[in-house]
Amino acid sequence: MRRRWRTLVHRGDRRTRSQGEQELATTFNSIAEAVIATDRTGKITRMNPVAEALTGWRLAEAMGLPLLSVFRIVEASGRVPDSKVSRVLDAGPSGIPEEATLIGKDGGERPIAHSSAPIRDEQGNTLGVVIVFRDITGERRAQEALLVSEERLRMISRATNDAVWDWDMVSNKVVRNECMASLFGYHAEQIGPDVAWWSDRVHPDDRERVFGVVSRALAGGAEAWSVEYRFRLGDGSYGDVFDRAFVMRDGGGVPVRAIGAMMDNTERKQMQDRLVLADRMASLGTLAAGVAHEINNPLAYVIANIGFAAENLRGGPEEVERALEEALEGAERVRRIVRDLKALSRAEDDRRGPVDIRSVLESTIHMAENAIRHRARLIRALDDVPPVLANESRLGQVFLNLIINAVEAVPEGAADNNEIQVSTRSDEPGRVVIAVSDTGPGIPKEIIGRIFDPFFTSKPVGEGTGLGLAICHGIVTQLGGEIRVESEVGKGSTFSVVLPAAAVPEVTLRATPVPPSSTRPGNVLVVDDEPLVGRSVQRTLARHHRVTVLQSGREALRMIAGGKHFDAILCDLMMPQMTGMDLYEELRQVAPDQAACMIFISGGAFSPRAREFLEKTTNPCLEKPFEPRVLQALIRQMIRQSE
Repeated sequence: MRRRWRTLVHRGDRRTRSQGEQELATTFNSIAEAVIATDRTGKITRMNPVAEALTGWRLAEAMGLPLLSVFRIVEASGRVPDSKVSRVLDAGPSGIPEEATLIGKDGGERPIAHSSAPIRDEQGNTLGVVIVFRDITGERRAQEALLVSEERLRMISRATNDAVWDWDMVSNKVVRNECMASLFGYHAEQIGPDVAWWSDRVHPDDRERVFGVVSRALAGGAEAWSVEYRFRLGDGSYGDVFDRAFVMRDGGGVPVRAIGAMMDNTERKQMQDRLVLADRMASLGTLAAGVAHEINNPLAYVIANIGFAAENLRGGPEEVERALEEALEGAERVRRIVRDLKALSRAEDDRRGPVDIRSVLESTIHMAENAIRHRARLIRALDDVPPVLANESRLGQVFLNLIINAVEAVPEGAADNNEIQVSTRSDEPGRVVIAVSDTGPGIPKEIIGRIFDPFFTSKPVGEGTGLGLAICHGIVTQLGGEIRVESEVGKGSTFSVVLPAAAVPEVTLRATPVPPSSTRPGNVLVVDDEPLVGRSVQRTLARHHRVTVLQSGREALRMIAGGKHFDAILCDLMMPQMTGMDLYEELRQVAPDQAACMIFISGGAFSPRAREFLEKTTNPCLEKPFEPRVLQALIRQMIRQSE
């Protein structure tokens, strides 16, 4: 009985052990990492499928082999271990996984992380060793990619001109790149590691708005925010910045980090302001041209009528004659101002021709005369110089800028002690030199090399655009000339414009008979949609000629087509319904001889078509307001040509 019971007990133990072995094998094979077990002599007893896949050995062929025959590794230090099992048995379990290179059965290599521990029974006896390892190829690649990405981010952060920042909202610390210091004028040690360093430097008037933008973005689940504001610089002044950030959130949507960049927006804002100013100035130029045209029409008959009255009152009361002379002088002054405005506002930037330097300078001086007389005495030293190949309005822009700069260089309230000199001369190579000198404070040596740079100005903020001299330099350079400056602190400055002389074609003079002083009365037609202009011209010419005045080009065409003949036709260039150009083209078809005797008059607001027309036609053109004697001389010339 006892023997049978012992037999049953042994059978039960075997069944229990067999069940345990199955459970152990199932567990062993289901582990996601590679596992190898050995006995205490170091021979392999178990391998799970993951270990088979990584080593290339199957359990059936590895069973009973020494561990290092299958688990062949080169440690991170480069050493090949001689007895892994003895090391584990002596040292005990390894807590932190070690990295090594696993050499498979086929000789292939892959990085692994492995740990090991001894196998003990219930009494603490050592039965063997278990080694757990995993393939870390993917982890290595991810680490390498992360290192490359971080290095690239560091390089971008260093290469950019923007101040890049990284705000950890958990610790409330901010990491900033090197540009934060250089861009805003701080030393590296002056930049604090927290958000307060930044918030304290936002302009007080902008804080509520800026902090509101940030708070709403963080609370509202936004992925990014952007805001413009003023930021205190290292020298205590404020600059304009544009700040843009992207928000990182955890799984619950709570913001944990923000990365952004601050861009110095000061120059961009200044450029926008300058563009607005340039657009405003362009609009003023267009307005000036239109105003000049509108002034010229009434000014034409004001001057003509004053001249007519003065001529017919000769020998009358002396005071009346003097009053008319003064009125005519005032009208002439207005005419010169309008002419100068027109010259400055002309849009034909690319049109060049021989330009009389003296004439341009005189017009420019007239425009600046009021500003000059309150600050300095003007000295003209205008030698005779040849014309230059240029654009009159652009050249006037250069001279006006230089003269105004000279005016602003001398202090107010001491006009008798200050001088501004405008001079012209020819140098040895035959070039024309125009110089504008002042007795102002001069330009320091450290900035004289930068005065022609765009946006550079030595004037206080808000008083200079920094574009005037740069534009002058560009215009003069395009004309094939040069602009230079000589200055001494305390003694003033001289700006010189050097331009090549225009090539003047040789003219062969021929003896021509002197025309008789008197001319027969002519038949003159005046066509102008402004009635007062027509009547003033009629008064000017009626003493010596028969004058017909019409206000319509179509009416003039019907009269001439009907057989009426004129010695001279004085016609406004721009009129409603039918322009002077249209009348000219029609007359070329029906009465070519009448088209040839046309004299065009204009207030000066030339359209592109009108400019092109005047360039092609050989007929004369008078700009309003014209002097009566000039008009009379031109009419006499037309009558002589028709004889």
